[in-house]
Amino acid sequence: MATESRIRLCYMCGSSEDDVAKLHYFPSRLERSKIWQDNMGIHYTEETLQNYRICSRHFTVESYVDLSSHRLTRNAVPTLFPCRQLATYQVQA
Repeated sequence: MATESRIRLCYMCGSSEDDVAKLHYFPSRLERSKIWQDNMGIHYTEETLQNYRICSRHFTVESYVDLSSHRLTRNAVPTLFPCRQLATYQVQA
């Protein structure tokens, strides 16, 4: 029986993990997860969020303990959403 492999994608921009972008799980603590969701403009249940990831393109350099390890600081919050800004610009044009 063949095993099914699932490709994980960034919830915000659809990027897959590669040498540049790393995928991060949503925080397991509900209050931290809510902060991320509010910042991203989404609202899902804890169970649903277990299936989603967000890529490193949405975090500032200061969000990382060490860039080479791709480990987020305890208080990191996604704040960069270039794909959202592009979509807004295109609608206004």
